[in-house]
Amino acid sequence: MALKRGSLFIPVKLLISEEEHLKRITEPSRRARWKSIDPLDVYQTEPLITIEHPHLFELDVSGFFAAQVAEKILKHIQSLIS
Repeated sequence: MALKRGSLFIPVKLLISEEEHLKRITEPSRRARWKSIDPLDVYQTEPLITIEHPHLFELDVSGFFAAQVAEKILKHIQSLIS
């Protein structure tokens, strides 16, 4: 799609530690957004998609708030278009 639009494709892969994932997934406020609060969902056994791309940005979000993650992603994008 990016190629068709003449856009730069920048895949972003977010990683999270098991401990932080457990802490976040069991947060009751997730239920209001139709998200799972089942701690067993942390232990999914299905393999994740493998992404190999020169612009891939992998970021461990365990120690960051959403706004900080967004800022890091935007900095990565800026580094690619500058």
